[in-house]
Amino acid sequence: MKELLVQAFREVLRSLDFEAAVREGIARLPDPPPKRVFAVAIGKAAPAMMAGALASPWNIERAIVVCPEGTPSSLPEGPQLELLRASHPLPDARSVEAGARVLRLAESTTPEDLLLVLISGGASALACAPPPGIGFATKLEVTHALLRAGASIVEFNTVRRHLSRLKGGGLTRAARGPVVALLASDVIGGKAHDIGSGPTAPDPTSVDDARAVLQRYAPQFASLELVASLAPSDEAAARERHFIVLEPELLAERGARALERAGWSARVLPPSMASVSVLADEYARLARSLAPGQAVVRVAEPSLEVDPASSGRGGRSGHLAAVVAPRLPRDVAFLAGASDGADGTSSAAGAVVDAAWAAAVGTSRHADHIARFDTAALHAGTGSAILTGPSGVNLCDLHLLVRATTSSGAA
Repeated sequence: MKELLVQAFREVLRSLDFEAAVREGIARLPDPPPKRVFAVAIGKAAPAMMAGALASPWNIERAIVVCPEGTPSSLPEGPQLELLRASHPLPDARSVEAGARVLRLAESTTPEDLLLVLISGGASALACAPPPGIGFATKLEVTHALLRAGASIVEFNTVRRHLSRLKGGGLTRAARGPVVALLASDVIGGKAHDIGSGPTAPDPTSVDDARAVLQRYAPQFASLELVASLAPSDEAAARERHFIVLEPELLAERGARALERAGWSARVLPPSMASVSVLADEYARLARSLAPGQAVVRVAEPSLEVDPASSGRGGRSGHLAAVVAPRLPRDVAFLAGASDGADGTSSAAGAVVDAAWAAAVGTSRHADHIARFDTAALHAGTGSAILTGPSGVNLCDLHLLVRATTSSGAA
């Protein structure tokens, strides 16, 4: 069963076509093709999304693509197209340089030019532009603190928008003419201002909202001088339009279809942003209630609060799988995988487990790795890690829980 789950996960990733989504999104726009287009793509799916723009009838004068190291790309690099790579989930010096170049490109447009912005998951870390008075080191410390404290992606992005000249509509403010953004959402129920921290979108949150998040998760930074983002009432906001071309729910739909082709009867659960511990309890209950041949599928963006003293490596998918495994009936298997192929600080997309895996690991070893938030080493050493490499896809995490097709089956 575990092998079938991994095959289904890989099948889902292969089925997601970000290039076609952008190409079709441009074709659906009601306006005639603009005379000149300047294009920016930021995120884990940036190369594929830019490929879709280049395949459209639009005349792209100049383009910048910013993506993580290892992301596959076949784009024709040259004077008109720059491919920049930076770090994720924590930004680095290359992220700052990428942010500066993107802002300069927007500022080079005229009122007659269109700025096309293509955003996918990971954009927030890949292109950074800290405001004056807040150095990159401080921004990195804030990011690290929020990650470890278990802030949700929505809370995380609320702070990011007020710690940047690029996010929170900063790119729209920098542009001289109209702005169109096509978004591949990696935020469950997220609005445009949540996706990539909203480089083009007007922001309904305030400095006070961001400060409240800091006060809750990282009070040592609550007194930082935050900046106002682009408000919906600002004049520049009227120049921006955005369209979501891919959403996380598609991941669950494709996952259900893949399991059905493999012989299971699959039910899609509502998306979740609950914590890892809450989801682990839910999956343990569901595992006991599944009939033979039944499966449940969910797209999720769980939070995981990590002990600041921990030096372990891993991510929320691998951690969730490890926590769930000992609570599974012997004929049930569970997969948790990050669609981008990178689960936190691990080198895996996630993990696939069952009760036999937990028994082989042993209670003491299992508890030790969980306590140290070191599940990457645990899965790497026991063959449960899912290794895909950077997928060029990012639509949250996919969870698959299945029971064997016969009641006497063993996982």
